[in-house]
Amino acid sequence: MHDEIELKLQAPPTALMDILGSAFVSQVSVGKVRTRRLVSTYFDTPRHTLRKDGIALRIRQFQDDFEQTVKAPVPGTAGLQICREWNSKVPGNAPVITAVDDREVRSILTLGGRHKRLLPLFKTDVERHALRVRFSGSEIELALDIGRIEAGNGSSEPVSELELDLLSGESSAVLELALHLTELGDLNLGYLTKAERGYALAQPSLQPRAGWADKKGFAHDITVPGMFDAILNSTLEHLRANELPVAAGHPEGVHQARIAIRRLRVALWAFRRVLPKAERKSFNREFRWFQRQLSPARDWHVFVDETVPTVLSAHPGRRAATARLRNAARKENSKATDDITGLFRDVRYTRLILRFTLWMAGG
Repeated sequence: MHDEIELKLQAPPTALMDILGSAFVSQVSVGKVRTRRLVSTYFDTPRHTLRKDGIALRIRQFQDDFEQTVKAPVPGTAGLQICREWNSKVPGNAPVITAVDDREVRSILTLGGRHKRLLPLFKTDVERHALRVRFSGSEIELALDIGRIEAGNGSSEPVSELELDLLSGESSAVLELALHLTELGDLNLGYLTKAERGYALAQPSLQPRAGWADKKGFAHDITVPGMFDAILNSTLEHLRANELPVAAGHPEGVHQARIAIRRLRVALWAFRRVLPKAERKSFNREFRWFQRQLSPARDWHVFVDETVPTVLSAHPGRRAATARLRNAARKENSKATDDITGLFRDVRYTRLILRFTLWMAGG
């Protein structure tokens, strides 16, 4: 068992290959790039009971070897994907629950006999180009995956991502390295794991939906730094949970993203007396810019969904005029929404989130 701490960056394959072959990466690399094909099959029950318990179960094949991995998320710094892993060699492409050496994990896998109902739901087939680097006193693996995720129902989508996996050292080094890499190309942050993307393909109802704020309270003896850290982690996770809904033009995702940024900015203001003034103001300005970009789309969503129906019901006899109003509003609504679907895929946003998360990690 070990904890995996990683961060995903996404871009077209050619851009990622250019970064992996850049002079900067060559300067910090240890050894040469290793390339191999990895085929991973993910298993669950027909009702996805493992997913609902936060468990991912896969078997990865490379050449003639098979490795079974069980993953469970671990709380940590927002922006990093942190999982606890249990790996074991298995004889073939079928789960072997007895190979898991953790009693508690085995009990989850066998609860209610679910291990007897496991079936393959989706698979990833990628070519991985992996390279170890030493950066900021830490050792990190850069793993470039290019391929596809394929579900049993015939749906699929491409994979083109660069994983930064911490091997030893401090997690802040992963953020620092990612920030350096954004100077080499237009990278955007990956929010979902391959498992989450695969489940969404296998069950379309799991496509990303708007995320709401965490309503957990605080311990009565929490410190000021502890509270500040908890609030910012919560608001950052709230924002990041709505990146994909905004990209899809979901009105509620746009609304929740604005709420998350507003909460974050309020936290910066509320703790202003204990924060470095220049950094606080710099982050506030940048987050305010993104909030303002979302505002027109949110305004038109409200106008179309709330104001226009009210006007229509108040003037039932003026059908021609109200129809023109409705059509014009829908047109403006569509344009405003299209204008912001790429907002969180821009490298400006990627750098902001990385800098802000690194700032938080530094205390």
